[in-house]
Amino acid sequence: DDVAAASTAPLVATHSNAHALCDSPRNLTDRQLHMIRERGGMVGFNYATFYLNADGTAGTGTGWDVMLRQLDHLIAQAGEDHVGLGSDFDGCILPDVIGDVTGVPAFFEAMKSHGYDDALIAKLARENWLGCLDKCLKQPGAWSRCPCPEGSSLKSDAAPDGLAARSAGWEYCRNEAPQAPKPPWHRDGRLYDEGRSAVPA
Repeated sequence: DDVAAASTAPLVATHSNAHALCDSPRNLTDRQLHMIRERGGMVGFNYATFYLNADGTAGTGTGWDVMLRQLDHLIAQAGEDHVGLGSDFDGCILPDVIGDVTGVPAFFEAMKSHGYDDALIAKLARENWLGCLDKCLKQPGAWSRCPCPEGSSLKSDAAPDGLAARSAGWEYCRNEAPQAPKPPWHRDGRLYDEGRSAVPA
């Protein structure tokens, strides 16, 4: 509720599964999945076994049946337009049936055998993520074209408060061109001074 109240942007949970099937605090309740659907967001299906198995164990013997049961639930609650593959290949214990990224085609085959058609698999693999990214990038405060002359670069991490500024939609310009304007802060295509006060156009 707190996150939903803080923004009108799509809600995105990149690496989560269904709490109804595995009660890890990382997983999402049905109510949370409904909120993601209502806000046009996404949930990324997580391959880590301790977010898949009903008992929360991290054994590598988790099969396609467990993975597909989780995926079925996410689709039923969030809708097929709001679910994608989130993976979690970086350091987690994964099912032997998938192993690493080279096992993803085998997962697609398991989906087909389970009854998913090519259109649904395409949504889960890429189309839903691309659609959600497009919606997010159109939100107020998202990355915008720099109003500086050619050659500018927007580097929030170079700003005094770094990523906190970027998360609030601020961009810090490091334009090294001779004609670069003095105001270094950008937001929604406008210029701001060091104190983030708007600079008259």
